[in-house]
Amino acid sequence: MHQRLLSVAAALLCFAVSAHAQHTTFRISGEILEVMDSPFADVAPGTPFTGCYTFDLSTSDTNGLSTVGDYWHATGYGAVIRVGSHVFRSDFIAGQFLVEIVNDHHGIFDNYLFRSYVNVPTSGHPVDHISWQLDGLDTNAITSTGLSTTPPDLSLFHQQGFMISGPWGPVPPWRIGGVVRQVSLDPQVIGDPTAGCVPSDPALVGPPGPAGPAGPAGPTGATGPAGPMGPQGAEGPIGPQGPAGPEGPAGATGATGPAGPQGPQGATGAVGSQGPQGLQGEGLFSGSLLFLRAPSSAPEGYTYIGRFDLTTSQSPKTTIQVDIYRRN
Repeated sequence: MHQRLLSVAAALLCFAVSAHAQHTTFRISGEILEVMDSPFADVAPGTPFTGCYTFDLSTSDTNGLSTVGDYWHATGYGAVIRVGSHVFRSDFIAGQFLVEIVNDHHGIFDNYLFRSYVNVPTSGHPVDHISWQLDGLDTNAITSTGLSTTPPDLSLFHQQGFMISGPWGPVPPWRIGGVVRQVSLDPQVIGDPTAGCVPSDPALVGPPGPAGPAGPAGPTGATGPAGPMGPQGAEGPIGPQGPAGPEGPAGATGATGPAGPQGPQGATGAVGSQGPQGLQGEGLFSGSLLFLRAPSSAPEGYTYIGRFDLTTSQSPKTTIQVDIYRRN
């Protein structure tokens, strides 16, 4: 049986056609670009990842559209991805692994997708989806909706996204997103159902051995192009006030103005008794505006104008409601 499968695989390599029980594996490698609420401390933007996914060329297309091919795989197919010290993999017993190929859909675009819907937990954390999608914004990326031993050409797609995510619950799921830099066919496993993307149980992996001696430094490569500017960070807190500067020199004395005429002196009146001291006034004249945090009651002598939302300037930014009153 094994020899028959290998012979069929050899025929596929020569004539690039499908056959029964054609187990095919593509190997991928890339880089993590974003992490959201991840429970894996050693996974961060810039972390490289490697992995593979295995499918069967003889799987039937279950989509009735001529421009879309949906290939649902059962037991024995899926993906295995290593990110940092963690391994994310499909449940190869449960199946539910999809490869979808879209060619000239509506005459305007192509797509390529694999998605693993049932996965085993990683480091004790449930994994909901493992997926990779490529989008071509024209009809040049894909020529057929059929499965093939030829990997997708990354240069022909305009955008792509690789994602591993946790399940929905009381809070939104965690997510690890990145981009695939390389994809290639693994010719050693074509037609061999025992040598595909075989997962290894992370619990059976022993502790890392001691680090070996450092190798000689390689030559310095050419400087790559500058990456795109990242988003602007949040505004930082206001710093402490600096010390007062030295007093400046005194200005020149101005010329003395002419003396005005002296007015007549009035009669001195009697000094009256001192009355009690009144309350401290607010110092606002008629028409002045008073802002109070809502909800509030109109102070005496004021007329209510309206209410608005105020966003604070310091982080973390919050929004409060403010009532406006006008001095009568």
